[in-house]
Amino acid sequence: MIKNRKSEVGSRNWKTPGSGKWEVGSVFNHSLLTTAYFLILTTYYLLLTTYGLPATPGTSGAQFLNIPVSARSSSLGEAYTGYGEDSGIIEYNPAGLGNIFTNELSLSHLAYFELTTLQSITITLPTRKFAFGLNGKYLNSKDTTRDIYGTDGSDFYIIDWSVMGGFAYKVTADFSLGLSVRNISQKLKDRVASGASFGLGAFTVMPRQKVSLGISVVNIGQGIRFIDERDPLPITLKMGGSWGITHKTTLLVEVIQPNDGGLKQRLGLEYHITEPFWLRFGWKINQRKFDDYTGITCGFGLRFGKFYLDYAFVPHSDLGVSHYVSTSIKFGKPLPLPKSRTEKLDEEPEPDASSKQKEEGTTEESTDTEQENQ
Repeated sequence: MIKNRKSEVGSRNWKTPGSGKWEVGSVFNHSLLTTAYFLILTTYYLLLTTYGLPATPGTSGAQFLNIPVSARSSSLGEAYTGYGEDSGIIEYNPAGLGNIFTNELSLSHLAYFELTTLQSITITLPTRKFAFGLNGKYLNSKDTTRDIYGTDGSDFYIIDWSVMGGFAYKVTADFSLGLSVRNISQKLKDRVASGASFGLGAFTVMPRQKVSLGISVVNIGQGIRFIDERDPLPITLKMGGSWGITHKTTLLVEVIQPNDGGLKQRLGLEYHITEPFWLRFGWKINQRKFDDYTGITCGFGLRFGKFYLDYAFVPHSDLGVSHYVSTSIKFGKPLPLPKSRTEKLDEEPEPDASSKQKEEGTTEESTDTEQENQ
């Protein structure tokens, strides 16, 4: 029985140790590493936005890079930087790949507003010391040319696509550093532009406290050039975490600082109602318009063996709503979980005195019944 429990490596069924004493040395090392990396990333981010290509609010190019491809992350309000539970983490924090223990292939489809669709494919391949990920996303939107009088002309398509590779190095069993590199291409009618970006991240897990923390800077690059004008990329600093309130409920929080806007907050809540059903809610606090529910997200997840299906519903005020659908399959032999996350599984709970008395009483009753029958 214990062996089977150890072999389970499902992102929706994360086995963490029960409550216990704080391991001061371990927590201190994690905090020290995370703090140091946070300072490095923050300093680098400030240098980039100050001396690189700073952007005024709403002026960054390649905004499709900010559109999530994972239905699970979208339903949780995109509070995903500190929740490395599946392949969707690659876009938020490449270091989170170090928290994946099973090969995974994921396909996503987004029915966006205004005749816009987005497709994505992601594969993650973890090893004992490293983890690798590859993501491709393709956005297609239709528009119409208009003359100076507003008269409609011919239709044309706006096409954006990118290919990203992610890499995570497991410094310890519960602490990872990550790097991502992305190629970006955009086509507007007969004009084509391209560019490149990279991201950095750190991810740590504290199993005894059922807490995980992540920090990343994504979309770092020189921008996208159309003709003779270069648009800055949407460089973004992200800090987030998750807390397993109970074995069925997880709370997610995140703070985001883009280079072309103000500070944003994210909240998410995931509840495992029963196998195979998960219910999810999210709140993008910077978009709080309760009259039309903008900023509130929701969705659900289903699991059938190694096959997963996720759905997200995201409203956009007057623009309509978005529907996200993601399917994924886990394949291959899973890696063993770190000892810090399995040690408690070896300890079978001792039955208390009342349980022993109840068992003894039941045994005596069954013996008496057998004797009477004889």
